[in-house]
Amino acid sequence: MIAQERFQAISTLLAKQQKLTVHELQRELQISPATLRRDLTELEASGKIIRVRGAIVHPDYFRGEPTLVQKSRVEIKAKRAMAKAAADLVPARARVLLDAGSSCLEIGRLLLSREDLTLITHSLPIAMMAHPNSAKVICIGGEVRSISVAVVGSLALSWLRNLRADFAFVGASGLSKSEGASTTELAEAAMKTEILQRASTRVLVADTAKWEKPTAVNFANWNDFEFWITDGKLSKEDLQSVKKRGVKILSGNN
Repeated sequence: MIAQERFQAISTLLAKQQKLTVHELQRELQISPATLRRDLTELEASGKIIRVRGAIVHPDYFRGEPTLVQKSRVEIKAKRAMAKAAADLVPARARVLLDAGSSCLEIGRLLLSREDLTLITHSLPIAMMAHPNSAKVICIGGEVRSISVAVVGSLALSWLRNLRADFAFVGASGLSKSEGASTTELAEAAMKTEILQRASTRVLVADTAKWEKPTAVNFANWNDFEFWITDGKLSKEDLQSVKKRGVKILSGNN
């Protein structure tokens, strides 16, 4: 294996796993420690990896999760189109569980205008948009996670277990054809899982930019959802793979 082939192999492995130990790399590549050290030195100099004690990590590894404000500024048109498709699913006098996150925030803006609805959420931005002529809002109590401005933790979960809803809308940070929906953090994943368990109809709202880019914590398989509302940018083959799980796919672009 020549140097460029080794560089490509290391980059491919790191893109999938984000962090690899030196022992894992040697086992995968079947090269000498001296050759691996030279390769890693060159890759580090070009900015393609970051070396830490006994391992390497992808440059994105330490960049952290984007804030709600940052997420809200991305793909605004697509999120509003998906929100419209989501709002159209909700019948009169329904009880709706809304996840935190930028896509669900747009859904909340639309549903708040319907006075006949009851919205249940752990998103503080959605709760703060309530006004005298809006939908009734029940805000879950607990610990505020500052990066997502969402209420999480054991107290929030205990609140949820006493509630029932007709619909649940949840977002995701990553999607996998085989494993379903994922998010970046354990406390957020626990809230999403419980939200899905408390609703009769469960809806995923996530754009296809997250397709085959699973994040740290899986919180639901495809068969946990009745609907997936997305931006309609997947191949027919990939869409069919999800539909085979019994999920109805709605496009915000329709």
